[in-house]
Amino acid sequence: CTRLEKTERKVSGVLPYVPLTRSERGAAIWREIKAFFGISDSFPHAQLLAHSERMKTVTFVTAPARLALDAAGGQAHTPLTVVTAGTRMFEENHCPYAACSYRLCTDGLRFVQPYMTQRVVELDRRTMKLLLKDGGLEDPHIPSSISDLAPGSLAAYCGTEMGVLWRGRTQVKLWVTPEEAASMLARLSVEDDQ
Repeated sequence: CTRLEKTERKVSGVLPYVPLTRSERGAAIWREIKAFFGISDSFPHAQLLAHSERMKTVTFVTAPARLALDAAGGQAHTPLTVVTAGTRMFEENHCPYAACSYRLCTDGLRFVQPYMTQRVVELDRRTMKLLLKDGGLEDPHIPSSISDLAPGSLAAYCGTEMGVLWRGRTQVKLWVTPEEAASMLARLSVEDDQ
């Protein structure tokens, strides 16, 4: 078995990327996400893609990349199989008490946050540092700007630092890796020293 044959076997089971809103199910997913996060109509949702069947992860590509994928997919001969594309924007999240079945992804937050009119909170430095050090907060230590929100994913920022939070029933978790948390904490500490 050659390396090419191994690669072809891996790729053969990959479902193609399609524009999220091309299917009825994808359009319903977009309406749910858009309503929950209050995403404005000016957001370029035509650049959102998902694998045609699973739609577990919704990715965001640039407009030129979307055009290239459309052009390559339209070829009658040898269609282009795209294994991965874009930046993860939303991911399916099976949480029985959350109103939206998708959560924000840290990777795509900088692209969607300017278009969000809901579920965006500004945190003071003390709260952001606590979240970065401890990973989360529990009631009654959750700020009212977060505790007043329904459970689910939300964007939080403190100065130039931005992150994804998960609002559970009784706690809030910051969804960043330990390395990202350490880096963000260091940047906040440098700003404090200035």
